[in-house]
Amino acid sequence: MTPQPTKFLSGLFFFLLLLSLTGCFSNTTSYTGIHFPPTQSVEVSFQENAVPKSCQGFAHLIASTAAPISGREIQAAIIKEAREKGANHVLIGMAREKVGNKEDVFHFDYFGPEYPYPYPQGWMGWKFGIQQLEKAGPLIGFGLNNWDDQESHYDFSLMIQVAFLRCQ
Repeated sequence: MTPQPTKFLSGLFFFLLLLSLTGCFSNTTSYTGIHFPPTQSVEVSFQENAVPKSCQGFAHLIASTAAPISGREIQAAIIKEAREKGANHVLIGMAREKVGNKEDVFHFDYFGPEYPYPYPQGWMGWKFGIQQLEKAGPLIGFGLNNWDDQESHYDFSLMIQVAFLRCQ
């Protein structure tokens, strides 16, 4: 009579082990970096010197877009992510065409920093995510004229450098 409880327990253990490992292979990553309470509005800059001096930088990321996508859809996804993380200002850097397969979903890869820093004193420039960007394709013109533009349309995935800031 003792083999059945042992068989049940070993089966339960195996099931729980498989269940716990399924999270290791997910495409979704949880953001564990710095965040603030969500914001209602987000200002956007495309030039470093246009960011107010009262800001703190707290997230450096590369936004990888789905394809096809419009400028307005890119804007909406980045602003939504910024608001959820507590940014009230976003600095947009360079954009490159993503080489290889088109992305099915818009996702964000975060590169720190470990602590918030005063902007511009602590800003180290667009040095994050260099390995990913070096593997990417050509530079793509993505600026103020493409932002919030339904007519700007991309049939390929983009990789866009972004910094989230919290301003006073």
